[in-house]
Amino acid sequence: MKPRSFLVSPAIRKVLAEVPAAVQSTSGVLISGEQGTGRTALARAIHLAAALGPGVDVSRLALSESQDERFPPFVVVDCQLLATIRDLTLFVERPIIGDELAEVYVDSPISKAQGGTLYLSQFHCLPMRLQLRPAQLLRDREMIVPETDASAASRPVAVTFRSIASLEPWTLDEPDNRMTPELRRWVLSLIQL
Repeated sequence: MKPRSFLVSPAIRKVLAEVPAAVQSTSGVLISGEQGTGRTALARAIHLAAALGPGVDVSRLALSESQDERFPPFVVVDCQLLATIRDLTLFVERPIIGDELAEVYVDSPISKAQGGTLYLSQFHCLPMRLQLRPAQLLRDREMIVPETDASAASRPVAVTFRSIASLEPWTLDEPDNRMTPELRRWVLSLIQL
């Protein structure tokens, strides 16, 4: 496979050189860039580099678009889409009381990402009404997944997915209240590419 021309630009090479550090991050990764600059390709490259281990050619991974069954899941949540619909597929619609853990649906993208990568695309578009739960989930690294058997008690489950978020670069500079303070603290704790 011949690398595409954008992969040889000095700017892209510099970003790709940061992928090994991003792979090692336990807090998560923030990809900042304009639409159309390859944020999803970079997120997928980080995901695959983590699965394949050191010494892999990251530029080739950035070109991969397939979901190979041999690798952990790469689950994309388009937060811009969540802004246009009332999405009930991520979290159980219940008010959070105090420091209670976020409860996710069994078939939610969050549950499906366990053991792999959860990529939150267009993160700055996440509606304010949905921001508290992901901020809490990503901070605590624990969640409640309801049991399918109604007689069984739901227990906390450790979050085992890598979290990658992408947003437009200007959103971190503007104090326009696009993000709750909890979500902004999480975003600012990430390795930034």
